[in-house]
Amino acid sequence: MFNWLTNSKKIVLPPSREIIKSGILGKKSGILNKWKDYFFILAGTCLYYTPLNKETEFANGKIELEEAIIITFEDPKREECFSIKTVKPYQQLFCLCVPHGQGSLVEWMSILLQKTVTNIIIGNFESTTIVPKRTTAVTTYNIPLNNTQKAAIKIQSIYRAYKTRKNYIEIKNVIKKRTNIVNEMVETERTYFSSLKIILEEFEKPLQHAFAFNPKGIISNEEIFGLFSNIDMIYNIHELFGQDLENAKRNWFPQQLLAPIFLKFVESMKFYTQYVNNFNRALEIYEGCKNKVAFCKFLEEKKNISNIELDLNAFLIMPVQRLPRYEMLLRELTKNTWKEHADYDNLQRALKSVITVTKYINDKKREAENMQKLVSVQQRLQDAHPIVSQLLQPHRRYIREGTILQLKPNKIKERYGFLFNDLFLVTKKTSKRKKNTLFGETVRFKMTGCICLPIEACEIDSLDNPEGSFIIRVIDLKLFDDFNMGMMLDTVKSKSLKTKSSKLDNEHPEIFQFLFQLATITLKDEWIADMRSAITDLHTKSIRSKQLLTSSQVSKK
Repeated sequence: MFNWLTNSKKIVLPPSREIIKSGILGKKSGILNKWKDYFFILAGTCLYYTPLNKETEFANGKIELEEAIIITFEDPKREECFSIKTVKPYQQLFCLCVPHGQGSLVEWMSILLQKTVTNIIIGNFESTTIVPKRTTAVTTYNIPLNNTQKAAIKIQSIYRAYKTRKNYIEIKNVIKKRTNIVNEMVETERTYFSSLKIILEEFEKPLQHAFAFNPKGIISNEEIFGLFSNIDMIYNIHELFGQDLENAKRNWFPQQLLAPIFLKFVESMKFYTQYVNNFNRALEIYEGCKNKVAFCKFLEEKKNISNIELDLNAFLIMPVQRLPRYEMLLRELTKNTWKEHADYDNLQRALKSVITVTKYINDKKREAENMQKLVSVQQRLQDAHPIVSQLLQPHRRYIREGTILQLKPNKIKERYGFLFNDLFLVTKKTSKRKKNTLFGETVRFKMTGCICLPIEACEIDSLDNPEGSFIIRVIDLKLFDDFNMGMMLDTVKSKSLKTKSSKLDNEHPEIFQFLFQLATITLKDEWIADMRSAITDLHTKSIRSKQLLTSSQVSKK
């Protein structure tokens, strides 16, 4: 007869006359190493254990005490713990404890002492004892059970066996999934590192050597840096990171720790920020370089001679895609790791750290893109106007731009609007165009007689007639004046922007309002929604700033 879990012959319990001591002890068992109570029987030099409340002539297992080493230890979940390290028939370690109300550790140890020749450590006490085998028997008590109780015990036994098999299968499946995820992680890292090596060895270095030999050769040094950015630093990071992953896979077993590898390298992954921020520019440079015959010939040679199947731009996008891949794999690994696993808490930390770094890089990318947009707008504005020199501000965020109509009495003027998170700028198109290396040929805009509104001082209302129109009113004149004074603008005194407000609001003798129209109602709704959202954000920040100022003043008092 075989046990389905151990695939070994069933162990027959000793007859009652040979039993020296019996009782309930806790034992760590299973892949999860959980504490579970068993009924233990000491007979001869063996300690047998069976499930509780189960009438059976077979034991789940036995512990050979001859020449065993018994050591006490501490456990956060149980008290009075001790371990038995066996020598016969082979080395095994059993972790046991004496549950509350089931006797004492000293009582069990005094009995076990008689069955082993070894060092037994209890706290700081150490003794070596050689005792002959004990032949006296200890009286045991068998409590009679009626048929109903026996049936209940039988049902419990069947259910426990079912749960054990189910848990075993679930843990087995989880271990298999963990192994597959780690294999995928290592394989994709290996492929990714090979791609980084191709970028470095087959593209960047040959182009640098060609430039060093002939500066007018394939592409310029500025274009080389624009294409590859800090790819060499990323390569160095992943060379070490990949080695650690390979070592972990080589020594892989269910209790293996993987999170410390990610925690070790996660801060280094912030070097991706520079590469990701530069990526859009790298693609623009790549498209521009493809117009050069020497560069196209270089790429063709790499395909034919080095057998590189992918285009260079396909390699350049790989670092941008890698960090989200780590997040996905770590999320799956954490999901398929049981809570008692030694790596579970660190996996959660590693996942959180990778998410934080990814968010940090994405935020920096958005900041870089926003600054690039601001620079683009600044490049298109006439340089003489004060707003141009003050456009680039750390807090300022570009939202949208587009053609817009300004409606005046008996006049309709075509204008071009720029909306920022704190500013609405209305300019005039000119026939002049400006060329620059970064943005190509761009349309220029006049700033003479422009409308420059701090949107925090305004309110926006949609109008039904004419279709697609809306009105902007300045409702906070002090904020409006302060803004224009700070910008050194003369917008307030411009007669073309001044409207008597007696018909609009009798409480205010003078107010500014501006009437605009967009091509469609949908476009109008989008502009209004963006403006109102920006106004709400500004008001919220203003309230928070006042609260912080008030609390700091109170704390000083």
